[in-house]
Amino acid sequence: MRTEDGTARTLRVSANWVFPWAMLPDVVDYDRLQTGEHRGGMCFGVWGLALKISEALGITATGWVLQLYGYVPSVAQSTRTLLGIRLFFGPIPALLFVLSLPLLI
Repeated sequence: MRTEDGTARTLRVSANWVFPWAMLPDVVDYDRLQTGEHRGGMCFGVWGLALKISEALGITATGWVLQLYGYVPSVAQSTRTLLGIRLFFGPIPALLFVLSLPLLI
C-alpha cells in the first residue's frame, strides 16, 4: 500500500468516527427546541449503547465469516479463504455503507 493511499483511506475512515459525534450535539439542541426537555444525557447514552452493540456485532460477525470461509490460523490460506476475506473487508462493507445512507435523511 502506498503512503498516499493509506492517508486517503485514513481520512475517509476518520470521517465516519468524527462526523457523527460532531452532529450529536446539534441533534440534542434540536430535540430540546422541539420538545422543551433536556434529554442530552439520554441521547448520548443511547448513541453510546448503539455504538457498543454495533462494535460487538461487527467483531462477532468477523469471527463467523472467517470460520465460514475456512480460516485456519498459522497456515497458508486457501484461495476460497482469501477471497472471502477480501469480500468481507472490501466490497461488502462498502455496499452496506451505501445502502445505509438513506437512513441519514
